[in-house]
Amino acid sequence: MNSRKLFVGNLTYSVKEGQLKALFSRFGEVVSVRVLEKKGYGFVEMATQEQAGAAREALSETEFEGRNLLIDGVRPPLKSKKSSHKPGPGNSSHSRPGSRPAKPGSGYGYRGKKPNPSGHGGRSGKQSSSARRPSMPPRRNSGSGSRRS
Repeated sequence: MNSRKLFVGNLTYSVKEGQLKALFSRFGEVVSVRVLEKKGYGFVEMATQEQAGAAREALSETEFEGRNLLIDGVRPPLKSKKSSHKPGPGNSSHSRPGSRPAKPGSGYGYRGKKPNPSGHGGRSGKQSSSARRPSMPPRRNSGSGSRRS
């Protein structure tokens, strides 16, 4: 763990910042405490990495206010890969992440997929249950009920 900041999870909603500060101060200087109200977790920052490691080892999975604490080091946020791609014709700036834009002029819209040939909204390659069997039973001959041979 390379962080002085700790994630503290599985807290009861009634836990206050002062209670966490008192709990963690047994392991060194507490720089800051933040409890997110009605979320069940918070963050504690210790003065050194060694103090944070000692607090994590000692308090993880221990009971506090009727619940077992889940303590983990806070990892730095991932750097987003910003690209210089600018939307052009056929490319929408409102497309879903990971989707490929339709080819210009294809007329098929989202992800360039062709519409289902059955005309129903089901998956391609599979027929819906209504397409496999008729919606009405087969018609029987009406008549006197006797068969002619």
